[in-house]
Amino acid sequence: MTRFDRWVTVLSLLVAAEFVVCWRYDWTEVLDALLPSVYGPLSTILLRQYLALFAALAAGVGLALPTLAAADALQRLLARPLTWRSAVVVVSVGLGTLCVTFGNRHFGGYDLSVLVDVAWRYARGQRPYSDFICTLPPAFFVPPGLVFRVFGPSWDSLLALHALLTAAVTAVTCVLLDRLGVPRWLALLLSVATQVISPALTAHWWHSVQAQQAGLVYVLATLLLARAPHRPGRLALYAASLAALLATKVNLVAVLLLVVAPVALWTPSWRRVLLVHAAAITLLASALVAAGVSPVGMLAAYRAIAGRSLPRFGFPPESLLGWHYAFVALATALASWSAVVCWRRGEHRTVLICLGGVASALYAMATNWDTRFNDYPLALFSVTFLAWTATNGEEGQRRRLIPSIALLWVCITVGLVLGHARHRNRHVGYATFFEWNYQAGTIDHPFFAHLRAGPRLHRVVRSADRLLAAEQGTVFFGPRLEFMYAMFERPSPRGLPIWWHAGTSFPLADTALVADRWSRARFDLLVFLRDDDSRMPAEVIDRIRRDHVRDQGDPELTVWRRR
Repeated sequence: MTRFDRWVTVLSLLVAAEFVVCWRYDWTEVLDALLPSVYGPLSTILLRQYLALFAALAAGVGLALPTLAAADALQRLLARPLTWRSAVVVVSVGLGTLCVTFGNRHFGGYDLSVLVDVAWRYARGQRPYSDFICTLPPAFFVPPGLVFRVFGPSWDSLLALHALLTAAVTAVTCVLLDRLGVPRWLALLLSVATQVISPALTAHWWHSVQAQQAGLVYVLATLLLARAPHRPGRLALYAASLAALLATKVNLVAVLLLVVAPVALWTPSWRRVLLVHAAAITLLASALVAAGVSPVGMLAAYRAIAGRSLPRFGFPPESLLGWHYAFVALATALASWSAVVCWRRGEHRTVLICLGGVASALYAMATNWDTRFNDYPLALFSVTFLAWTATNGEEGQRRRLIPSIALLWVCITVGLVLGHARHRNRHVGYATFFEWNYQAGTIDHPFFAHLRAGPRLHRVVRSADRLLAAEQGTVFFGPRLEFMYAMFERPSPRGLPIWWHAGTSFPLADTALVADRWSRARFDLLVFLRDDDSRMPAEVIDRIRRDHVRDQGDPELTVWRRR
């Protein structure tokens, strides 16, 4: 065995060790035991995060070297049409199945209640932006609402929808990368990495994830269009991808429109492409009107929370130094090197499109209240595509792909480990439904037919079921419990936000108006998690105490009855 082979073996063993430790245990608890807080909380957090990063990078290199060594054999195997199509189908279905499997582990009450309630409202005929305060993009609530309307409310239906979208985006990514000339083995690896690090890690329908998926297809469509702007099929693909993108999260859309869309117009056929932009906008507006969504209301809602577009790298203070941003630094460094090489080779439009993808991902990370990995796929794709373009056709240059391939394997490793550990739900609700231990069996309610959760969610659902069985009046569910409107098929209140976070779920200046609307609703029964009124305005809490009497009888819920 050569020295090179021995290094590959050692690094591969590091991969196996990382998988075993991270899969079986919470890696932060393991490192806590090894590294007690001697230097203070921030130092310990950073040390733990960077040790985890270095372990993941070692794992990536350990898998990148044998992957590159087997590239020619893999390409010959995938050159057969049946093998290629079968591989795309297996990978797509596998990723969709992974989303359902991970998604049925734990439930994050704060964020996922938003998803369930907005879908329930839409399914019941409430009009977004007019019947209730909504600051979310239409792509987030229209498909789940239609699923609820057709199949009835259930968590499984939302997971199936997310799995179908992930499988479809995976297949489309593979096909479009193949059309761009990317080797098929790399197309499969890149498609898997972009869908594992965000959709599989998150494992539920979510607007940040959809924005990345739509942005990925849009960037691919733009790359194809830049090579042949006269082909009708590519123009149609570009129009469809742009229309889908415009229906997603506005912070990502804004950067892509500012950076990538002008590159699409950089062609002698720019008039035709400009007409395609107009067709995409018309297509989106028509689809929104057909779905009962007001385009004017959508734009007004975005304008009302425009302050959310300001970067928030320092929230919380240590996040700028966290390992998420080490990924950003690595991606930016790789993109910079590849961009210089590609620019010198005359690949100007490719460079600008891919740098637009990196910029949009960085801006999304800076402005979203979310786990940063949700916003990473576009950066990961852009870096890898630039690196492949920089080495394509150059003899002896394939080894320069090692950093990019290693990054793909790192992201696959991180996505699988954090997805299995339900990092996304832990991130938004530790001890409020997220618990490391599972209660045996599933929750005794058809809405969560296959969900495995901790003991607290089981107890809360049982308590709410007993309480609501004898109550026929109007009900208000507090933070983290809004999903119960759909679960118990109770009407969601009109005129109020779908979750409570002033400045995000409704304009900060409208707080007094929201409090007045809440008072006029005159709810008979208020149901909160025990002593949890997270982010509700003080004006509303004062009116609760003034107009309602607290029922002290339930250990899991705080119940208020109208005086």
